[in-house]
This record gives sequence, C-alpha cells and structure tokens, in this order.
Amino acid sequence: MTIRYISPTGSGLKDGSSPENAATLTNLSKMITAAGPGGEVLLLADQGTYHPSGQISLTAGGSLDAPVTIRGVDSFGNPMAADISGMRAPNWTDGGAQGSELFRLLDGADNLHFADLAIRNVGNGAFRIGADIDNLTIEHVDADNVYRFIENNVSGSATTATISGLTVRDVDITGYAKGAIHLKYDSHDVLIEDVTADGGVQTTDPFISGVLIEGTAHDIVLRAVEMSNSKATGAASTYWNGDGFTTERGVYNIRFEDTVARGNTDAGYDIKSSNTILVGAVADENNRGFRIWSDSVTLENSTSLNPTHSGGIGGTAHVWLAADADTTIRNFTFTDGDMLQTLFDLSQGQAHLILVDTLIPESYADLIWLLNGSTIETVVTNSNTAPAGFVVAGGLVDENAAGGTVVATLTAIDADAGDHHVFTLGGASAGLFDIIGTEIRVRAGASLDFEADSRHDLTVTVTDQDGLSHSDVIDIVVRDMVEGGNGTAGNDLIIGTSGNDAMRGGAGDDGYIVNASGDTVTELAGQGIDLVTTSLSKYTLGANVEDLAFAGSGKFSGIGNSLANHLTGGIGSDTLLGGSGNDLIRGGAGNDTLYGENNNDVVEGGAGNDKLYGGANSDQLVGGDGDDYLSGQPGNDSLDGGAGQDTLLGGADKDCFVFDVTPIAANADTITDFSAPSDTIWLDHAVFGQAGALGSLAAGSFAAWQDAGDADDRILYDKGNGNLYYDPTGNQHNDAMLVATLANLPADITADDFFIF
Repeated sequence: MTIRYISPTGSGLKDGSSPENAATLTNLSKMITAAGPGGEVLLLADQGTYHPSGQISLTAGGSLDAPVTIRGVDSFGNPMAADISGMRAPNWTDGGAQGSELFRLLDGADNLHFADLAIRNVGNGAFRIGADIDNLTIEHVDADNVYRFIENNVSGSATTATISGLTVRDVDITGYAKGAIHLKYDSHDVLIEDVTADGGVQTTDPFISGVLIEGTAHDIVLRAVEMSNSKATGAASTYWNGDGFTTERGVYNIRFEDTVARGNTDAGYDIKSSNTILVGAVADENNRGFRIWSDSVTLENSTSLNPTHSGGIGGTAHVWLAADADTTIRNFTFTDGDMLQTLFDLSQGQAHLILVDTLIPESYADLIWLLNGSTIETVVTNSNTAPAGFVVAGGLVDENAAGGTVVATLTAIDADAGDHHVFTLGGASAGLFDIIGTEIRVRAGASLDFEADSRHDLTVTVTDQDGLSHSDVIDIVVRDMVEGGNGTAGNDLIIGTSGNDAMRGGAGDDGYIVNASGDTVTELAGQGIDLVTTSLSKYTLGANVEDLAFAGSGKFSGIGNSLANHLTGGIGSDTLLGGSGNDLIRGGAGNDTLYGENNNDVVEGGAGNDKLYGGANSDQLVGGDGDDYLSGQPGNDSLDGGAGQDTLLGGADKDCFVFDVTPIAANADTITDFSAPSDTIWLDHAVFGQAGALGSLAAGSFAAWQDAGDADDRILYDKGNGNLYYDPTGNQHNDAMLVATLANLPADITADDFFIF
C-alpha cells in the first residue's frame, strides 16, 4: 500500500513521500494519483488548521476493489480529524458571500473514501460532484457553517453528474444555509446513514431542504438520519418553504428508516417520489409533518408530533395529501400541544388514504378534511391486548459501576406479535438507573455503594403502542468490589473511581476497571494474567499486564507491550497495536485498524471493513465480515479474508491464503503478490469438497481456464486476468465460481500451489 502525506503548509520536498516531505492540500489530486488504487493520502491533523483559498478539483481516484482513502491522522498515524476551514465568513449571516466549495469531484474522481475530517466555513459543497463518478464514501466527518455539505451539480463541459454508489455515514452538520445533501441526475445505489444536520440559520432563501433528491435519482436508503431547522423565511404573505426531506417527481425507490425531521418551516417530509417507504419516521414541530404528492407512498410505524406554524401562508397539519395522491399509513401515532391541529388534510381533491391499525380519537373528528372526492379507508388487522409481563436478563451490577453500565435487559411478554413496547422505571431507586430501549443502565453520576445498600427495588412498567401496560417490581443486586487501592493474593476486580487511582492487584489473575486517564495499574512479573478494561479513548498497557479490552462505544486506540497480549476492541472504529509479544488482537465491530507488530500474532478483524497488518515473524490474519485489507508483511503468514471482498497482501517469505467461505461474487478476494512455489492457497474441504480429497490438490483437478474440458477439472486459473475459479461440477467451467483474483498475474501456477484442509 502506497501512502502519501499532506500537511497544512507542506514541508521539505513537498512531494508527499513522508511526513517530513508533506505536500499541501491543493495538491490532493496529485497525491491521490501517486497513492494509486488501495493507497492512502493522510492529512496530518495535529499540525494546525488547513486554510484552502479556493476549491480543490479532483480528477484522480482508485479502482472498484481498491479505493484511495483520504483521512486525517495524528503524527503517530492514529485517526484524528483534520481541521479544514474555508473562505466563508465564520459568523455568516443572510446576504453574506456564499464562500468557495472545498472538494470538487470531476471526471476520474472515482472510488474515493474520505474519513476523519472536520470541515467548516465552506460554500456550495464541502463535496461537490461535478461529473459522473462511481463509488464515493464519506464518513466520520463533522461540518460547521456550510452553504451545503454535498452538492450534486455539473461543472465545466459535463452534462450530467450522476453518482453511482454513494455512502455517507457518521456525519454531523451544524449550520447549513441551503441544505445538507443534494442529489440529482440519475444518482443511485446510495446509503445515507447516521447523519444529523441542523440548519439553524434564518434566511430569506425561498427554498431550503435538509436532504433534497431530484432528477431521476433512485434506489436510495436513508437510515438514522435527522434533519432539523430548515429555516426558509420571508414576508408574511409568502410561503416559507423549508423542508427536512424533499423528494421530487421522477425520483423512485426511496426508503426512509428511523429518520427525524424537526423544526422546519414547511414539511418534515415533502414526498413527490414514487415507490417510497417511510419506516419509523418522526416529524416533530414542522408546519406540516408529512406532505405527500405521490400515488405510491407507504408510512409504517411513523409519528407526527405537534405541528407548529413558523410563519408565512399555509396551514398546519400532521398529514397533507395533494390532489390524486394515494398513500397507505400503517400504525401511525400523533400528538399535539395545547391546541389540536389538522390531522389529515385531503382538501385538494381525489386523494385516497388507507389507514391500517391507526386509532383516531373522537376529539379529532372535525380535524380531518375530505373535500372534492377525497376518501379515507380504515383497516384494522387485529385486536390488541396488554403485555402480560416481561423477562429480565441480568440484574447483578458491580459496586461503583460507571454510568452507562448495562445492569439488565428486558424482553416484553405480549401475545400480540409485532407490538412496539416502551419500558419505564419507578420506585425509590429509579434515580440511580436509566432505561435505554430495553436496557437498564447505571445513570451517569449515580453511586452504587455496596456498604450503603446492596439491593435496589425498581418498578418496571412495559407499555405497548396503544397505551396498554403491565408493571412489576424487580430486584437489582450490587456486588461488593475492591475499590481503588490494593487487591489480595487472589483473583481481584479493582474498580477505579472517577479520580486518579493507584491500583495494585498483587498475585492472581486480576481485573482493573480504568475510568480516568490518571489511573495507574501496577503488577509485578509472575503475578498472574491480568486484564485492564477501559472506556477511555486511548490506553497503553503498562509492564506485566497482559490483556486490554475497550468497553466504550466510540473510537479507541490501544497499545500492547512486550508480553503475549490479548487486545480487544469495541463497537467503534478502533486502532490496536500488539507490541513485541505473541499477541491475540480482536477488532470487534466497526472499521478497525490492527497491527500485530513483532513476533507471532493472531489478528482478527471481526465485523466491519478492517485493516490488518501482521508485522515481523509468522502471523495469522483473519478478516471476518466486511471488505477487509490484510497485509502479512515479513514472515510465513496465514491470511484468511473471510466473508466480503478482501484484499490480501502476503509480503515476504512463505505465505498461505485461506478460503473458507462460499465462493460468490460478494466474497471474491484479491491476492496482490502471490508467488509460486513459496506461497500456497488453502481451500476448506467443507466448501470446496468437489475439488478433491484432503491434502495436496491432485494434478488432474487443476487446469488452465482456457484448457478446461475434463470432468475432473475443478480448480481453474486464467493467467490472462489472474482469476481463480472453483468448478464444483467439472462442466467445462460453465458452473465455475470466482474465488479470487491474483492481481500480479503469476504465470507458473500449478496444482502444487493448492492444499485442501
């Protein structure tokens, strides 16, 4: 993998070859070219703020299976958001200069991955797509004071700017003037996930939308996206058109999942697209919650809260249907403040609304408008009953457990399949705990002291979507713990307080809960196998402590020592470095970066798109789920990509590449440096059973792709393009399935290079 470096001012030769010779941000496109497919361009984030004086045009990219990653890091290579400030006035007000774009993606800027950035003070596009491009990922980005975060508009001679394959994930936008995300043309295969945006800017612009989708854009999923405060304003006699989400006519196949539109001057959701589904959508304090124009829209388990008139003409309503609109709403809930608002406005004529399992209180009888041939059809699919109770898993908590610790998990008992349940807590001890979804957790700041009270009674109430409920009392037991200080000669669990603690476990296999950066853990050689569990964002194991686990939910940087360490990440995107022992490193969920470093290590990526590096000596790398990158580096390494489209780089010495998942297109890996006869490919007999018996592959079972013709030709290699196939039937490669691509096109592959295990 080639790496190029960029710093705010550049340094040395400014060719990007090293941090000491870092290029400047204006040369980003050249650095992408230099990094090449699968490479990285690292923006040094601890050397000050980047101040581009104008747009930065990008015309280079990676390849489909090897994108180029542009991300922020500190000087040690750890993820860190690179701060980029543009030319827009920091305290922009309506009428001020719009400011320049930041990144303009033009023809050739395909297969790019941006991550770990903090962008502020930019104009019409922190990212502007100005030509047809493929496969763009933007994640782990914070943005502030932007005209629009993503703009999709042609540039130069381009006639369209279609995005084919876009992922926007874990993005937080504060202060947009025109909107957060704009997609149009024939853009498709888009995922927008875990994105929050708050306009918060009063402007006389007549049309503002958090997410605007138009043209013939299609096949788009918006999941866990929140758009707030699109504050289009104007004179009292004008229409204030500020939407949370807008889909225009011509757009199709759109899916909303668990989205929120809040505080917008017009619609929370303004839907003109066809084949559109909203599941778990919430509209809160918009002028109209849902404004639907299409004849193929479905709302499921969605909610409208307190429609609020911000100004201009046009009345409030929970749901408004245009003329000829046709909509199905299933399990719809709604609430109002002191004054009830229009529930369903079908006054435009010939609109048709199907209500399924939706209860309409009598108080709303005069707040449903049916004019000019509009109709409402009601459907009830079942008769609901109250929950019968709940099941408690857990109920034991350690003394002085940190805020957020899960104490117990609740599961409702309800004969009505598909009911939605909410749990609440009561009783004298309720102030010590929170209920988050189905989990009882220790409340932040609460003190659970075994010596003061070893048991706590909680009244738990489970309520379904119709308000039917059941209550019962459960008992939470506090387990006595060694607090701070010294342990015993046995196996101790020592919990740090909120202050800086000096903890000594002594003999035995001890566990430590480290809560503060000033905590110290002291162990002597030979005093057992010890574990530090922490929720800090970074931690380095001290001497004579073997194991480290992350218990938080964000990003984590963990470093081992010279012992045989077990390092375990959490659910975020973690960076783990093993040190010089024989280590076991597990990334867990999230997109992790794992380094075995010296000696013989086992490195497991787990879920997510992970990067695994073996280091010196003989290492075992297992990618797990996701599209992973595995680099064995020197030594006799074993590389197993697992599920997903993985990139495998063995490095020097004798490496084996393991394949143990079904050979489908979604699991086809790329081996970049296969070298016969030193390297071998191992095939799992449970998956590749028709290739032959256990052991070395029989000579007759291997054939060149072009020569396949015998019924026993089961492993086929095309040296023209490097593709390796498995043909379970021997049917002259008609049933062949792609296993991997040998990117360096070795010409001397034989049956001797394969082993069935």
